[in-house]
Amino acid sequence: MDGAASDLRTGLPWQMVEIHEPVRLLIICETTLAIMQRVLDGNPLGKLMTEKGWIQLAVHSPESSEIHVYEDGAFRPYDVHSDRLPAAPSSMEWYRGWRDHLEFAEIG
Repeated sequence: MDGAASDLRTGLPWQMVEIHEPVRLLIICETTLAIMQRVLDGNPLGKLMTEKGWIQLAVHSPESSEIHVYEDGAFRPYDVHSDRLPAAPSSMEWYRGWRDHLEFAEIG
């Protein structure tokens, strides 16, 4: 922005993620899906931020140890793709060219 009351410059959001690692808040709650759904339903702003992808939300079941991720307005079981994390020499190498959320990786 230029000044306190101006518009963002064209292209600025993309410039920022090319120089800085894009990070979204990941919240993992140990609770039941029913309780977490009630929390979301009672917090319209939190629900909106989660549905629009500004916050990633996961629920870890205290009874079964299953993990569910909130995607597209619903909780879906977390699909573990492998028992080994992918590796990258640096954070920059791992996220370069990506705009969406990335899976976990071993860095360094």
